[in-house]
Amino acid sequence: MFKTNTYTLLKRGQSHPSCCEDALWAAEWQGLCVGAVSDGCSSGVRSHFASALTIKILQMALKKQAISHDKENLAYLGAKWIADFYEGMAAASAFLELEQQELLATLMVAIMNPQTQKAWILALGDGLWAVNEQIEEINQDNQPHYPIYDLENPHFQAYEWALSNGKNLTEVQNLAISTDGVASFLSATNTNVTSLEPISYMLTDSHLAHLNQMLQRKYNILNTQHKLSAFDDVGIVRFMLQKY
Repeated sequence: MFKTNTYTLLKRGQSHPSCCEDALWAAEWQGLCVGAVSDGCSSGVRSHFASALTIKILQMALKKQAISHDKENLAYLGAKWIADFYEGMAAASAFLELEQQELLATLMVAIMNPQTQKAWILALGDGLWAVNEQIEEINQDNQPHYPIYDLENPHFQAYEWALSNGKNLTEVQNLAISTDGVASFLSATNTNVTSLEPISYMLTDSHLAHLNQMLQRKYNILNTQHKLSAFDDVGIVRFMLQKY
C-alpha cells in the first residue's frame, strides 16, 4: 500500500518586491490528489489577483464534478474539470467586468490516483512538470498562451482541447508541477559556488521527504548553504508516494 505526501511551496522572487504573482493549491479529493499552480503575467494588471482568481475558479469548478465509477479515467475527469473551469472564468469575467489584462495568468493542473499510480497533467501556458526523475519545461518563449485568450475564441472547445492536450501518466512515484520561477535561481555572488541543480533538487530529489515542510527546507538550503536565490516567484506542488 501507498500513502501520499503532499508538499507545496510559494515564494516571492527578488524581482517582485511588492507581491507574489504566483498562486497554488493542493488537496485530496475523493481519494485522488489534485493540485494546481498559476503564474500571473508581470505586464498585466494586478497579476497577483489574476493568479489567485484563476486558482479559486479552478477550486470551484472541482466542486461541480461527480466522481466517476472508474477512477482510472483521469483524462475524462480532468477534461470535464477544465471545461467547467473555463465556464467559471467566463462567468467571473462577465460578473466582475474584468478586462483581458486583469486575467493574464498561466495554469498547470495535476490529478493523481495513489492506488493505481496513474496521473493526468495539463499545462495552460508555460511552466515545468516532473514525473519520477524526468523533468519537462513548457517554454513558450516568454509569450505564454494564457487561458483568457481562449475565451475570446468563439470556436474554442475546452473539453476537447483538454482531452487532446492532457498527458496520461503511469507508474508515477513522484509528480511535481511548478511555475517557471523554479528555473530562476541565480548565484548571489555571480560565481559558480555549487554544482547543485536547483530544478531537480526542488522537483525530483527526495532528500528530506520525511518532513512536511520539505520544499521550504530545500528552498532555505539553496539560499543559505549554496547562495542561490530565486529571481522570479516560485510556486511548486509535489505528490510523492511512499510505501507503508
